[in-house]
Amino acid sequence: MKKQTKYLIFFIIALISIIIFCLFMHYITNKSLKYTKSTQFTNQKEIERKSDNDFIKQIIEYNKKIVQWQNQCYIKPYTDYGAWEIKDKFGKESRTIYNQYGKACNYTFIKRFFVDNYYIEGKEICVGSNKFDDYYDTTQPPLQPTPPQYHEFRLDYPSTRISSCDVYNEANQKN
Repeated sequence: MKKQTKYLIFFIIALISIIIFCLFMHYITNKSLKYTKSTQFTNQKEIERKSDNDFIKQIIEYNKKIVQWQNQCYIKPYTDYGAWEIKDKFGKESRTIYNQYGKACNYTFIKRFFVDNYYIEGKEICVGSNKFDDYYDTTQPPLQPTPPQYHEFRLDYPSTRISSCDVYNEANQKN
């Protein structure tokens, strides 16, 4: 056999192998995916599911409560407050106050000889006019309702994870 014939046979075998491999990969990747319910959540009596209507009612109730909370807040956004007014509302001691997002903020009172110092989240309260961007109060705002948990689905073939189905986790988010 000639050297050129050996190369031609090797090339044809390699080409056929690549075509077979591509057909196999096409078959695997274009296979229809079947979704099934997760077997661990089959008993409906064990898991109490909230319907969309219940969730909408919770959102409406939450909106009423948050508006009521905002109306009774000591400090409202874009309103002028004097240092004495803030001192009268929060008192002459350091304490924890809350903004509309439920975040605990520090109200710091420092007794001085002539003029006392007041701070909200590290921002000094001036003797003149003070404006804030958030609502602040000594009581926590109402908690937001959590959405209902729907059926979990799994794929029929093994997969480590699907990024679009990951559950949002606030603890994993960077500030």
